[in-house]
Amino acid sequence: MYAQVDHLMDYFKQRGLTDGTIKTFSLGYCDTSGYVTIPEVSSFIDRRFHHSALFPICNLYNVPVSVSARPLSTGSPFKYVHTNYDKAHHMYGLNITWPDILKARKAFIVEGNFDLLTLHQHGITNAVAMLGSQFSPTQLCLLTRFCDEIVIATDGDEPGRKCAAKITKLCQSRGIKSSILKLPSGTDPDNFVKTYGPEAFLKLVPRTLSQLLG
Repeated sequence: MYAQVDHLMDYFKQRGLTDGTIKTFSLGYCDTSGYVTIPEVSSFIDRRFHHSALFPICNLYNVPVSVSARPLSTGSPFKYVHTNYDKAHHMYGLNITWPDILKARKAFIVEGNFDLLTLHQHGITNAVAMLGSQFSPTQLCLLTRFCDEIVIATDGDEPGRKCAAKITKLCQSRGIKSSILKLPSGTDPDNFVKTYGPEAFLKLVPRTLSQLLG
């Protein structure tokens, strides 16, 4: 038991996460025998999740609906493994961040789990992850229950730019205000914030004409 928890902590600490972030997002671990440190998600676990870091995906009532897992075995063919669920109806971290999104009336959309966790840990708490590179109209409707504006902070590579363009088009079709935070090529929100800090990240948010005129 203790060795398993230590392994979990070591992995997340290596990724720069604090005890507080690990606890807030209920991050966990599944060992090689199938033992899970988060009892609430044990029903979702099968052999694909053995020796993996676990990221519970919850609805707005904090009830787990799935698990996103990062295999820790070298040579794993998968970056992430998920249980079957309707991804179009959920976003990673929204159960935690929706009050701050509502307060700001603005949401940052990122692609990956660690992108969201790093932003949140560095004080950018009005963010949510889309669970991949696809963003559905249903997800947009869910998110805009809490905000009027979306800042798209996808990865600074060609797939990330294409993803941002699709989200922009979707927002325009629904009359939702949106902007694209353009990260340097080869970076993502996770490594950019760790390298340059949250202030540098926020400086990349496009400014409106009224802000420019001061």
